[in-house]
Formats: sequence, C-alpha cells, structure tokens
Amino acid sequence: MTRNHDKERYDRAKRISQETLAAERAQRAEKTARLRQARLAQRPVESSPAQPQTRRKPIQALKKRSRKVIEVF
Repeated sequence: MTRNHDKERYDRAKRISQETLAAERAQRAEKTARLRQARLAQRPVESSPAQPQTRRKPIQALKKRSRKVIEVF
C-alpha cells in the first residue's frame, strides 16, 4: 500500500469516529433534556422564600471611638 492510501484510510477512520462521537453526544443531550423536562413537570419550581432584612446593631465601642476622633479634630 502507498502512503496516500494509508492516509486516506486514517482520515476516513478518524472522520467516522468523530461522527460517531458527535452522534453519541447528541443522544446524551437529548436524554438529558428529556429527563430535565420530566423532572420539572413532576414538581413546580418553588422560589426560595424571601430572607427578612435584619439590621445589625452598631457596636457601642466603635461609636465611642469615632466620637473621640471627631472631638480631637
């Protein structure tokens, strides 16, 4: 066999394997999409409850220190 013939066989095998991989990837994507749709249809998506806003109490020591700094200037 010639080099050219070997290269053609190699290229053909590579192309076929890439097409096979692409087909398998597409099948997995379809299966994943179907499973996701089924899961979403099973139970409605619940929004997370709103977190109550809590104000943090200022630390008393920091307040006093800042007052002293202001008085010095």
